Amino acid sequence: MITLVVGNGFDLEHGLPTQYKDFLKFLGVLKKLKGITSLSGYKDDVDLGSKFKDLATSDGLNAELVNVATEWICEDVNASMEFMLSVEANEWVGYFQTIYEENKIRGERWIDFENEISKVVKRLEEETHFLVKEKEFFYKNGLIKEFMKKRNNYTVGYKSKFVERLVKEMDDFTSFLEKYISLIEKIKLNHTSYDIEDISIKVDNLISFNYTDTFRRKYSKSVNVDFVHGKVNENNMILGTEETIENKDEISKKLLCIRFKKYFQRIYKRTGLEYKRFLSKMEKGKNIAYFFGHSLSINDGDIIKLKLRTNETGQHLCAV
Repeated sequence: MITLVVGNGFDLEHGLPTQYKDFLKFLGVLKKLKGITSLSGYKDDVDLGSKFKDLATSDGLNAELVNVATEWICEDVNASMEFMLSVEANEWVGYFQTIYEENKIRGERWIDFENEISKVVKRLEEETHFLVKEKEFFYKNGLIKEFMKKRNNYTVGYKSKFVERLVKEMDDFTSFLEKYISLIEKIKLNHTSYDIEDISIKVDNLISFNYTDTFRRKYSKSVNVDFVHGKVNENNMILGTEETIENKDEISKKLLCIRFKKYFQRIYKRTGLEYKRFLSKMEKGKNIAYFFGHSLSINDGDIIKLKLRTNETGQHLCAV
């Protein structure tokens, strides 16, 4: 049995703009567009689409992405403007763009992006006191940055409300990412990986840590696929962090931030279940696993470790 495990490097190999910085640049263009226009400021959908195209091209967005995104904006200007309003108001969008522009995200991989989520979650779990004026708490933007800058003396009651707000806005942020990935799925796949082409007809199972369906679009539709982090347009995308509590005895007691944890999201959204079935069917001495474009990071460690343990059954592990 041959299993292929793919991460974001697989999509990048096929020319898709799937780095986190591509996504943040896209959101940045939408915020600029929202800042210079309104529903009454443009004559029609085409006019708004044209302005987006100019801004996106100027900011260096992928040319094919610009074309499909322009079409999306022109299809329904009202829906597009509502989307922009949501992006503009989102706490996580503002925070991520700020630390990215200040070069505070160390690295260009999604693990580096997720590590920034982890830092916020750890602070939330460590802080025992909160202090903020109620009006500021519910209506002020930039709270994450403020929270990460200094130790605050919050009231305990506000802590749970603060976390609730950030969870809701992370859900919205994930929906923004899903829209972005849905646009990427419309980009024609002109790039071919000859390493993958050589083995594609032999692959039985695909374990994908991506949201896209690139392998089946490009190579083989018959392969069994497990989308560990969910699949675009199925409302089950996973975006979060690994377990942040080091003391295992404390994990079951400290549940305030559990919705940021990827293992919980996989259970809640019912993703990442098929790979266990794939592994259970492996026969001793007859298995090969290829890894392509995955960082083998701790953020996916629970699944990668289980995959690697099958080496005890005689599995061959290869990096493509």
